[in-house]
Amino acid sequence: MERESYSNPAIAELLNRSFVSVKVDREERPDIDNEYMSFVEASTGSGGWPMNVFLTPDLKPFFGGTYFPPADKYGATGLRTLLPRIADVWSKQREEIMRSADSITEKLQQAVNSGVGGGGPLHANSLDKTYEQIRQSYDAANGGFGEVPRFPRPVVPNFLLRTSLRAGPALEPSFRQWAEKTRRG
Repeated sequence: MERESYSNPAIAELLNRSFVSVKVDREERPDIDNEYMSFVEASTGSGGWPMNVFLTPDLKPFFGGTYFPPADKYGATGLRTLLPRIADVWSKQREEIMRSADSITEKLQQAVNSGVGGGGPLHANSLDKTYEQIRQSYDAANGGFGEVPRFPRPVVPNFLLRTSLRAGPALEPSFRQWAEKTRRG
């Protein structure tokens, strides 16, 4: 995205007209990356890099995603379309966006504070189902998950490690080793 979008003069003009752009290096500031990745994963159902998050002036997220092409293609909204839309909605519905961002931030904080299994039986059941889906796609003999590409989204090792804390010895040993190795890098 840096080469194809952020170095593009037309997109730079759109960004500079309505936004304050900040690039965060996830290796140098994993705390910031993790906070906003949690938002992107919760709001879109997946995460990854490059990650793009739009924030209120008090740094609360209200819109985000991963890769946005420079122009609309393959069914994906491009930055040339997206940036003016976000700027327009911000100018017309700022108070509503601020309230929504406050609510989103509060709910994300509650989820973080509750920890794994903190959501009661329904939450635990969802975790169990997710764990089972991941477990079934794991190939212990060859390593990795499913078909090519065999590497999961970064959220998978974190999920497996959190689940292992709740599941204890019930988590398959090879699965636990993979999750711990992957998380360490």
